[in-house]
Amino acid sequence: MFSAPPEALLKQWESEQDRLRLQLIQEDSEDWQRRTHFLGLERVAGVDLSYIKGDHVHACAQLVVLSYPELQVLYEDSQMVTLTAPYIAGFLAFRETPFLLDALKRLEKNRPDLVPQVVFVDGNGLFHYREFGLACHLGVLSGLPCVGVAKNLLQVQGVRKSEEHQAQVAALTKGGDSFPLTAASGKVLGKALRSSDSSSKPVYVSVGHKISVDTAVRLTHSCCRYRIPEPIRQRDALPRFLQSRISTLSTILPILSVGDITGSLPPSQNRLGSELTSLFGGRFTSLTSLRPLKLQSHLLDEQEASLLMTELTAQLRTQTAHTHTHARTHTHTHTHTHARTHAHTHAHTHTHTHALVRVSLCFG
Repeated sequence: MFSAPPEALLKQWESEQDRLRLQLIQEDSEDWQRRTHFLGLERVAGVDLSYIKGDHVHACAQLVVLSYPELQVLYEDSQMVTLTAPYIAGFLAFRETPFLLDALKRLEKNRPDLVPQVVFVDGNGLFHYREFGLACHLGVLSGLPCVGVAKNLLQVQGVRKSEEHQAQVAALTKGGDSFPLTAASGKVLGKALRSSDSSSKPVYVSVGHKISVDTAVRLTHSCCRYRIPEPIRQRDALPRFLQSRISTLSTILPILSVGDITGSLPPSQNRLGSELTSLFGGRFTSLTSLRPLKLQSHLLDEQEASLLMTELTAQLRTQTAHTHTHARTHTHTHTHTHARTHAHTHAHTHTHTHALVRVSLCFG
């Protein structure tokens, strides 16, 4: 858990935003942006950090590149990262941008032919407290055109979820319809877009860098098969896949024994192994080694497996540390003095937690 940053650091971040804002381009800068059907645009990307519930230190930085207009995945990169800054409203870029830039640099090094021509950011750009959100920050530092697409309305600079706003949303009758998000100053910060006929709930599109708001809206709509544009939706797909199975798995945690967790039980008797087999497919073999996991038709690489294991291990640690420590303390209370009970409880807790940190999965 991070402590609140000192006031001096916030002032420094504000100054950095002010400095970078001077380099922001809010107009179309690329030839393909001015052409019908975006002729010449071939690669679009989506980026984001996925956070693990209850873990304030680790996240997964993700980048996906899709073909355009086919919207087929060409490249994926997922990297577990250690966060170095807290979440502070208005300063998300200082928490996330370094890792997203690293992902773009890895792409440029490994597959320069797949460097995107535009990047969709799961968050805001110009539609921000100081008109310089994550999409702007990433765009200026990367030099790439960026579009901010937020799922929820940021109530800022006079933009409110008022009755008038709700009426404007209701008036969006088909995919592609939009209305401006206008600040109290009269400046248009972005647009609310009904991204598909099938979804009445809009997304909120704003300029990131090197693109106009109207082009950003048209491009976002052209990348939508559903409510969320495909570069962001595809980026979300793996975390949702893992989260759904981890949530299901959590229902068996209260009945697990130490043997289940450490893998000391044979596979046929291991309830964790049986549950993992049914959830993820394949043949469970042990909890003590790691190979890429085959999840039905999806093959996880080590980075993706790391995301799964970090989250699963956190849940196992939380559930079992309390359950088994309590049980062992209760047993020792009947057989030892208070001092020996305390000593044994401490020793068992330390050993058990250490074992949990090493939990990993292997499927044949």
